[in-house]
Amino acid sequence: TVDYKAMSRSLYFERYCDLAVQLQQVELLSLSREEKLAFFINVYNALVIHGNLRLGFPKNIWQRYRFFNYVSYFIGGQVFTLQDIENGVLRGNRKGVAQLLKPFSRNDPRLQ
Repeated sequence: TVDYKAMSRSLYFERYCDLAVQLQQVELLSLSREEKLAFFINVYNALVIHGNLRLGFPKNIWQRYRFFNYVSYFIGGQVFTLQDIENGVLRGNRKGVAQLLKPFSRNDPRLQ
């Protein structure tokens, strides 16, 4: 099992948080499709852990909905929530479960 409380207090997590800020400098347009998928799979997994360490695990469906639509990183000048990454990037801009709309509009720069 993972000791998330200890992880959240570690110097390594502090360092990780400092490094996560550098995601805003990533040039997404320079990545190939395969590189972009690999990048966002890794970012998604890291962001889930980061969100859980900062906010705790969602305990009900409403908290889960808020978690996936609130927890985000600023990457390459754009905000990406977990919902954006999962359904907008990794699933090719498809509606998620119980979502009425696609994550990104037709002209959204995050689609590039």
